[in-house]
This record gives sequence, C-alpha cells and structure tokens, in this order.
Amino acid sequence: MDKNQQEAIIKYSIGAVVTYFLIAKPILTKFGIIKSDKQISIENEALKINSAWNPNYWKQFKKPIIVTDKAADDILYIIQDSFGVLADNYDAILAQFKKLSYKTQVSYLADKWQQKKGTDLLSFLGNGGGLFPWDGLSTEHLSNLITFVNNLK
Repeated sequence: MDKNQQEAIIKYSIGAVVTYFLIAKPILTKFGIIKSDKQISIENEALKINSAWNPNYWKQFKKPIIVTDKAADDILYIIQDSFGVLADNYDAILAQFKKLSYKTQVSYLADKWQQKKGTDLLSFLGNGGGLFPWDGLSTEHLSNLITFVNNLK
C-alpha cells in the first residue's frame, strides 16, 4: 500500500468517525434507535431497590402511606389515557403525580400498574406503550418526572 492510499484511508476513517458522532448518532438517538446516557440512567432508576418506581418499595414499610385502590385506578387510567397517537399530554401526567406526597404512593401505583398490565410503569411512561421510537414522554419530561418523584417524602 502506497502513501496516498494510506492517507486516503486515514481521511475516510476520520470522516466516518466525525460523521457518526456529529450527524448519525444524534439522529439515531433522537428517534430512539440508540439510547442516550440520560435514557440509560432513566431505565436504571426503575431497577433501584429504594426507588419509588420499584413496585416493591412501598411493601418494606410497616404502615406505608398509599392511595386507595379507587384513586390508584383513576390516576392510572388518566396516565394511560394521556398518551395519544400524535401527541402525549405531559401536563396531565404530571398533574397526577402532583396529587401524591409520598414515594410509597408512587410505588403503590407502580405495583398496581404491574399487576394490571404486566409491565413496568416507568418504562410505559418512556415508551407510551407504542411501537414507534418517538412514542412516550421525551427524555426531558421523563427526567423531570423522576426528579419530582425523587423529591417526594
């Protein structure tokens, strides 16, 4: 291989790397084809033992503060109904969580959701139950919701 070929290979390699990181990766992340660091941290939140998003978190307390089954059903119905084909109603979802004061209440909702739907509530919020990568709350909205819940008592 002569010097010109080596230089061409180096130039194309550098161009490919720059194109990937500056163009392809942001587009793939935007459409949910690859996960951003923020998305990975959101998914890890649900796995934490002491996370309010864990359906078993509320069960570790002798007298946990939870919501009634009727209230849980109402809240979960509104959350699910807030996801649409063309747009999601983040404000309606946030309003449901603002009704709560304790992490145990969120955990109880996550438990009820899991019992009824067989899926994880936080994951549902992230994907909206849809098939397309753009379904569900945005990473920013989901991050804000997690922060709000983490600041509950």
